[in-house]
Amino acid sequence: MIYTFSDSFFDKSEVDITVNLDKLWHNIKDRHDLYLSNFEAIKSSNWYIGLRGSSQKELENLFIKSANIPKKSSKMIISNSCDDDSYSISEAEIILTTPLKIILENIEYDSYFLDAIISCYPKWGQKIKEQQSKGWIEYINGGGESISNVVVILKARFEEQKENFPKDSHRYVRAFILLDSDKKYPNDPTIKPLHTAVSESYLPYYVLKKREKENYLPNEIFDEIENNENFIQAIKRLTPIQLDFFDLEDGLPDKNFNQLDQNLQNLYSSIPENDRRTLRKEKLIFYKISGKKDSFKARFSQLFLSGRVTRENLEKRANSTGKDELEQILLKIHELL
Repeated sequence: MIYTFSDSFFDKSEVDITVNLDKLWHNIKDRHDLYLSNFEAIKSSNWYIGLRGSSQKELENLFIKSANIPKKSSKMIISNSCDDDSYSISEAEIILTTPLKIILENIEYDSYFLDAIISCYPKWGQKIKEQQSKGWIEYINGGGESISNVVVILKARFEEQKENFPKDSHRYVRAFILLDSDKKYPNDPTIKPLHTAVSESYLPYYVLKKREKENYLPNEIFDEIENNENFIQAIKRLTPIQLDFFDLEDGLPDKNFNQLDQNLQNLYSSIPENDRRTLRKEKLIFYKISGKKDSFKARFSQLFLSGRVTRENLEKRANSTGKDELEQILLKIHELL
């Protein structure tokens, strides 16, 4: 995240902010980017004068680097005034020192998908991985439809302390929400109540264009699934758009094809009759070493850990519903760092 100071922040007539600014600076200087446009004001401040020479040099270097940050970039402004466009030091400290929370519908399964694209897109993923390793990013389990409750809890602490946090509570919450679309076919107009609730939370979020995260698994990785030959071959004969919205866990509805919703008939009309029967009557089944059935969600999600997953085959699978979708997800996260 990029932060800066208002032009009047270092005025000597202002209340002494040295102690609080020292604390903030040392806690976040390696985590966030400081944009400095008026270095002369800083150099004449009591805070700068009291810094060690090494810290003064750091600030001088940051001033030079600020020239590479576009002036129109979104920035948090730290100010001594209490207005809606800027934040006090205490407000900024809460926001900038809190780890970014990435809220997933199911942390156990969905994290494999996100970790795969983070690893395969180093342009954006490298910084994300670095911040994860330092505890500055954490995954949060949203519990599916309970995500809206998680958001309420994150906001509650600020709504209960309005005297310290007077702005809308969502402005103090550092979070990003990743959601399945659950669309059954292209242009499915159904809007889930969860999507509406998340939208109304005003927190950054992204709804996948395909049905679920499972639908982003590269085709090549299906070969690693054992004991499901007929089903796998039928899946691999689906067109990219058909596979985008296919229910990989439950298959096609177990009813006559002409009884399906017309939109599903239109989507799957080109599937040969034998494949329709396979995708209707059979299921992808995973087995434990003991021979007992294993969890579909757990085992399928772990396929994203395969060493054969690459940026190239992820993009090939993803781009059928939108070019650069996976990169856009990472960019949205990156903008919050």
